[in-house]
Amino acid sequence: MQNVATYQTGTTAFAVFFLYPAYVLTVLKVDILEPEENDVQLKGEEVKFDGDLEPTGLSGVTYAWSVLEGTCDPATATTEDFQTTLKSEGTIKVKLAVTVGGTTCEKIRTIKAMLPYPTYLNFKGSSNTRIKNIGTDPEWTKTDKTTKNYAVYDKETTADVEAKFEATEGLTDNTEVKVKADGNKENFAEANAYFHHWTWTEDELVLESSELYASINFYDTLDLTWKYIVRKLDGSWPDWSEAVTMGGDSPTPHILYTVMKTPVKRDRSAGRGHDEYTQWFYDTTCRKLEGYTGNDDHHVATEMMQWIADNVTWNGNCHVLAAYLAAFSHTQGVTAYQYWLDHKPKVIGGGTGGVGDFECQRTLSIDPVPIGGGSQAYTFNFHSFNRISGSIYDPTTNTNKSGWTVQQYEDWLMTKYAKCIRDYAKCYAMGEDPPDPDDPQYEWKDNVSGVMEPENYEHILWEVIP
Repeated sequence: MQNVATYQTGTTAFAVFFLYPAYVLTVLKVDILEPEENDVQLKGEEVKFDGDLEPTGLSGVTYAWSVLEGTCDPATATTEDFQTTLKSEGTIKVKLAVTVGGTTCEKIRTIKAMLPYPTYLNFKGSSNTRIKNIGTDPEWTKTDKTTKNYAVYDKETTADVEAKFEATEGLTDNTEVKVKADGNKENFAEANAYFHHWTWTEDELVLESSELYASINFYDTLDLTWKYIVRKLDGSWPDWSEAVTMGGDSPTPHILYTVMKTPVKRDRSAGRGHDEYTQWFYDTTCRKLEGYTGNDDHHVATEMMQWIADNVTWNGNCHVLAAYLAAFSHTQGVTAYQYWLDHKPKVIGGGTGGVGDFECQRTLSIDPVPIGGGSQAYTFNFHSFNRISGSIYDPTTNTNKSGWTVQQYEDWLMTKYAKCIRDYAKCYAMGEDPPDPDDPQYEWKDNVSGVMEPENYEHILWEVIP
């Protein structure tokens, strides 16, 4: 005959056996040594629940493990220890029931499983070319999910992204993982990392993409689904088919542009503008030139000058149109120089600033953009255009003169100039407006080569551009 009393104290379960008639007393103690109560693990992590029975050496012992809350695989076991993979986040509650001689003693262990989520994604390049523009690093954060920030890469390169992740609680142990991102257009290859307290040093986790477009192009948007696997207890890695998809805002959306060559930075030597361009310039050029796989500077200049002709109206703003073409060209790595035919009076033939100076010039018959409005001669008191890879590009008239110098173009475009026939000061006092052809202050003369000396503004662009 036997009597049994069971109870629990602290974290250990006991069963007390009273054996008659010998009055032998046996205390059965059941415990789960690892993991400890309220330990924090990682969803997808393989965990060993370490069962313990005292005294040892008892015969007829059976073990029964079961999952009371949460999801694990496997969900049951009949061994002394229970090795399982945590398949759900949140509370995981596991029970160990040990039976000896018809008497069962139970122990319950509660732990937590965390599901990480992306918090910081910064596109960058090491061996690759990447130009960061508006905003500040990073391109995406959990608190700022907009895609206003973007990255630019040379075509046929790869993108690097620095990634940081968090969870609602830190993990009990430093846990080794592999992380990757599957995208709708490109993938980011796996990289090793450790998840623990969710603190990251710079470039601690950087993933590299598959090769980007081999053409001028854009990703709007590149959507990345973040996944990870956890190293198993035996040191091996599970297949990626068993990967855990991260929570939070996965997939994360991103805007990337691929350009023909490394973009040209703006020259700030004259104090104008910023070093780089706003997203609108990259977006416009990459959409207009989408799919172009070549490396011809003139193709870029011609196509973007045509875009200006199709979308912008000239209203005396030639300097703005030339600034647009320079900026469009620069985003694709094409050096474009913006020239300015100075509208201030110049001296002809060695004069000293009096009678004989000129105030403006008259063009040959031209049809300013948008083309089709009709041709006529215009009086300009200034004009601006571009020289790109040894050729002249004038977006005001959608004109390209291959191999021409700036002076050749000025001599061709301008047919006459207004010569001041009275005192220079009186002429200049009339203001900046071009003179009427019949104005008695001026005499219209045939253009002379070199009457205007073009000023090279190189990469200096005007503040009126976006």
